[in-house]
Amino acid sequence: YTYFLCSSISFYPQVVLNNQRKNTTGLSPDFSVLNVVGFACYSIYTAFLFWSPAVKEQYQARFHNNSDGNGSDAPAVQSNDVAFALHAFTLSFIQVGQIIYYYQQRRKNWAMTLLSMLYTTTKYFLFLCLVLCII
Repeated sequence: YTYFLCSSISFYPQVVLNNQRKNTTGLSPDFSVLNVVGFACYSIYTAFLFWSPAVKEQYQARFHNNSDGNGSDAPAVQSNDVAFALHAFTLSFIQVGQIIYYYQQRRKNWAMTLLSMLYTTTKYFLFLCLVLCII
């Protein structure tokens, strides 16, 4: 759990700073949206490998039943991995919420902010789909 604590603590200063300044100037919206998408995917991955017996069986069959006999019965994902993924997703989502909220407060144009965030998110999902299709 040391990894979980050290990595999780790193998310708080930015959230606290944004709240104190009531501003997110200098924080990249693209980076923040990518963090949300990345940690959402990581959360899904760790949750399925931790809680789904079917996924665990498939993982064990594919990666731990190799011909050299060095397979391990150790779980691929531990509870601290799931806790970190969900915690990181939550705080990244809060950061994106702060970006939208404080930008809206400055501009008083909620519709434009929402369209901008939707465009950015869609752009990254399309790029991800393109990369996955190529691989």
